[in-house]
Amino acid sequence: MFLYHNLAGELVGFGSLGKTKRNVKRNGNKIEEEWSIIPHFGIPVQLRGLPANVPWHDRYSASIMGDLMAIARDHMTPTLMLKVHRENEGAVKLYERLGAR
Repeated sequence: MFLYHNLAGELVGFGSLGKTKRNVKRNGNKIEEEWSIIPHFGIPVQLRGLPANVPWHDRYSASIMGDLMAIARDHMTPTLMLKVHRENEGAVKLYERLGAR
C-alpha cells in the first residue's frame, strides 16, 4: 500500500499493486500470463479534481495512477489490470485519459 501526500504533508490518496495470473490467447494458443493489478486506489471526496489550478495530469488522482502504472510497468509486469464500476464516471474518464482500454 502506498500513501500519497501533498507538499504540505496532507494525505491526498492511496493505492496498492499486486499480481494476478490470467489465461489469454496469443497467436491462437491459450497461455497463462502474469499481470499487475491495482486492487485499491482512492482519493478523498473533498480532494477529487484537485489541485484545480494545474493541468489534469498533475492532479492528485492522475499523479497517483501514473505512479502506480510506472511501478507496475518498470518492476512488475507489462500488463496492468484495473477494475472499475461502469457508473463511476469520474474514474472511467480518468482511466480513459490515462490510456485504459
